[in-house]
Amino acid sequence: MAFVPSGSKTLLTIPGLGRLTGTCQPDGAWVTWTNTTTGDLDFWSDVAFPNGAVVHPNQGVVVQSTVDRDASGDFSIGAGKDPGPRRVATFRANALQDGTGAPCGFQAQGTTWASP
Repeated sequence: MAFVPSGSKTLLTIPGLGRLTGTCQPDGAWVTWTNTTTGDLDFWSDVAFPNGAVVHPNQGVVVQSTVDRDASGDFSIGAGKDPGPRRVATFRANALQDGTGAPCGFQAQGTTWASP
């Protein structure tokens, strides 16, 4: 997905886990994961929180930003406690902006999994 500054667009939504949003401004682009559930989510990222974190309901976490114009990162989120069902998603998010004021490009790919 590509669009010009300034604004945000939903890149994807996963029911029961949250929403991935791309934001494009004249001076950079970034990707944010937002917990849209009523419970806490486990969160790991090679960029933002390499040792893991908890994302509370209605809280967002920037998972990738383009200070250097081109960036990508991996992140995983999970909901549920043992014993009980668990829902997990693992993604790679990319953001690109060729220069100040240029359009921003975004890409995300991943997998989801749920236990019974």
